[in-house]
Amino acid sequence: SKPKARKLYEDTLCSSVFAPIPRGTGWDTPRIVEAIECGAIPILDDSAGFAKYLPGFSDVVITVNPAWTTEVAGNSLGEVLLGLLIDADAAEKRRQAVLGWYIGYRAGIRKRIQSAVLSEEDELDNADPSHVAPRLEPDGAVTPSSAHPINKAGSDVDL
Repeated sequence: SKPKARKLYEDTLCSSVFAPIPRGTGWDTPRIVEAIECGAIPILDDSAGFAKYLPGFSDVVITVNPAWTTEVAGNSLGEVLLGLLIDADAAEKRRQAVLGWYIGYRAGIRKRIQSAVLSEEDELDNADPSHVAPRLEPDGAVTPSSAHPINKAGSDVDL
């Protein structure tokens, strides 16, 4: 069943040192986040170059070529993985670096969202009501933007 399969996947991932992340259709696969949140070190094919969208990301994860044989830095993938398995301190340092990058990245996302929301609120506060789209009421009537309560009271809650 699906819940058992999901639990097996999560248990396996969360007990793994490494997590292979195959290249998908985009750079924003949830597998990366799942691996990081489980404490596994992501290993991913970055032949598409998506790490450029995530500053510092390729410095902490293990990136490989499309054949999954070498790390981008030129070392054999087997050598890199074996070295981390033998040296538990190095593996933990790498895992902490991945986690630290992720925590910083999430904090940056929050700041960018907060900034965008505040900027949007400022734009709305200073908007010319004649440039705000009219509102379609539940009964099908159209209320001109300047007459709608959102432009007078600043709230669009109709409960």
